[in-house]
Amino acid sequence: MRTRFMVKRGSWIVTTVTAWTRGAIVASVCSAATIAVAQAPTEEGKAPPPSSKPSTPAPAAAEEPAQTGQTPKAEKPAAPESATKPTKDTEALGVGGHCLVSYFDKQEAITGDAKHERVYGGVRYRFASEANRKKFESDPEKYLPRLGGWCAMALGGPYENRIASDSKVFLIHDGKLYLFSSERAKRAYEENPAGVLENAETLFAVPFLRGYCPVSYQTAKRPVMGDAKYAAAFQGRLYHLASDEARKAFLRDPARYVPRFDAYCAWGLSASRREPADLTVFSVFQDRNYFFVDSNAKAAFDANPELIIPRAENFWKVISER
Repeated sequence: MRTRFMVKRGSWIVTTVTAWTRGAIVASVCSAATIAVAQAPTEEGKAPPPSSKPSTPAPAAAEEPAQTGQTPKAEKPAAPESATKPTKDTEALGVGGHCLVSYFDKQEAITGDAKHERVYGGVRYRFASEANRKKFESDPEKYLPRLGGWCAMALGGPYENRIASDSKVFLIHDGKLYLFSSERAKRAYEENPAGVLENAETLFAVPFLRGYCPVSYQTAKRPVMGDAKYAAAFQGRLYHLASDEARKAFLRDPARYVPRFDAYCAWGLSASRREPADLTVFSVFQDRNYFFVDSNAKAAFDANPELIIPRAENFWKVISER
């Protein structure tokens, strides 16, 4: 019996086919139809259907910083958290959570208990017992680590570096707590201690902000020179306050008064530039102190701080993690 079939684009039809030839003919027709579809031009210039295999997207072009001061969107690996230097503006956990009083009473770095916690100078301190917490509250400055918690050997040694310390490696000297970055650093000090702590104390005593009182920018609306007898440390830096009242205000909320961006020009940072600021040119915005290279930068900031600050923060994060 004769078999008639017709192939259309993408389809096939078989009519009046005998049972014994049906399988062979169907296979032949399917093959022919597939070839016809593959070779057929697309209709009206339309692209053929996509492959079932997912395609790999082309890499995006790198973004260039805008000329208007937009910060580049660079990604950097996260910086390791310091053992002693806080990583947050306020109420970071001090000395790795160890009990300050136990350094003196037990000569051990004993982990404190969150039940016996006290915030002092913007830092949370934990104590091994309620009795230890009360001891601390009676004289906080007696128990706080010297040198802002920096490694005593690194700061007072030949390199005079500020290196984060390990709160488990310590020394009580003349009734004061000194921390070290490692057991090796402590051994280096013990082998040649002459002048190390004295040099470290001298270097750390140089105040940040050239001695200006950080509180005065908000209370007096101008920079006022501080006094060494009203000194206070925060995040590894020493500040001189202008009065006992200013010092108490600073210790209640240091993050409010310390300079944003380490006193680099906020406007310059928003344009991806790190420039030391003039400490007499400043603005207070939302209870934070911002500094600028000159009055023009300050005017640009004051015109739109909500735009400038996020840009400055983005760039500051990038350069801080390098």
